[in-house]
Amino acid sequence: MKFAKIVPIPKNNNVVSPNDFRPVSIQPVYLQIFEKCFHSQLSFYLESNNMLSDYQFGFQSTSHAIIALCDKIYPAIERNDFVILVSLDFKKAFDKVLRNILIHKLSWYNIDYRLIDAFLSDRGQFVQCEGNGIIVKSSTKYTQLGVPQGSCISCLFFSLMINDLASNVVNSSIFKFADDAKLVSVCNLSNISACMKLILMMMTH
Repeated sequence: MKFAKIVPIPKNNNVVSPNDFRPVSIQPVYLQIFEKCFHSQLSFYLESNNMLSDYQFGFQSTSHAIIALCDKIYPAIERNDFVILVSLDFKKAFDKVLRNILIHKLSWYNIDYRLIDAFLSDRGQFVQCEGNGIIVKSSTKYTQLGVPQGSCISCLFFSLMINDLASNVVNSSIFKFADDAKLVSVCNLSNISACMKLILMMMTH
């Protein structure tokens, strides 16, 4: 139930290194059914208690993210203010989630994390390649980081992991779309230097 099959899919026609493959994780069928049920209950709990950040548009609506970003930028331009936008990307976001921190954050939201802790612990994966009628399978390795790729509930886990990011951003607004984020700061020309310093300080931390 906790072992995933990783199938490498070429990103292009000129494959020369492992980085040219996109690993697709295939979860056991029975686990996918469990995840669907669990995702439905957890989503209902988070939405009914309004726990997810209003600045997280990932896994929900692309158009809403664009509208919210434009609503922030257009009025500033009309006031002749200066807008600084920094694009951020969490590289290999799902693979780098620290499970102990995720479990700790779940307790903040009064979520019984025991089942989730069991779900994430002792997970393993193996790589399987097929070609010319030959199937090659690697040995199974256990993972210590991350949430399962190819799992519908991992989207919720990652959203909860960075849910409080907006509350830690000072004098700027952050718009999150899954593992991408836009950091927006509005200032007038008289204090643009201070605004730039603030953005650079936030990116450093």
